[in-house]
Amino acid sequence: MIRLARFGAMLDWIPAWGSAALMSMATTIFTGRYISPLLEIRNRRFQTKMQAQEKITTNALSVLTAAIKLREVQIPDGVTDTLRATLTEERDRWHRQVDEATQHLTDRAQEFVLTFRGTIGVLGMRYCGTA
Repeated sequence: MIRLARFGAMLDWIPAWGSAALMSMATTIFTGRYISPLLEIRNRRFQTKMQAQEKITTNALSVLTAAIKLREVQIPDGVTDTLRATLTEERDRWHRQVDEATQHLTDRAQEFVLTFRGTIGVLGMRYCGTA
């Protein structure tokens, strides 16, 4: 009982705002030491996931647009040799785009399972499986 009375007497010298300041400092130190590193790790994981999803989406759109261009832009009969050569080069470039994007998608097909949910992920896996 005497110790408790002494302890109570020791706290009497702290002003009312002092206990709030001590709690604030303790909270800041605890948060900075234990919580902030966990949030940084979570933030890095989230950024990695979003970058992977962005790269996959970019490659999927690249495949889609290049395939549409290849389907729609045909070399017509009766064009000059210069235009034929230009269109052939452009179509070859589109083929390379499809090949590069498909290779990236195929190499990272496992990310579809974790990044996209539902039918988009299933379609992506089917595309990579048949590419």
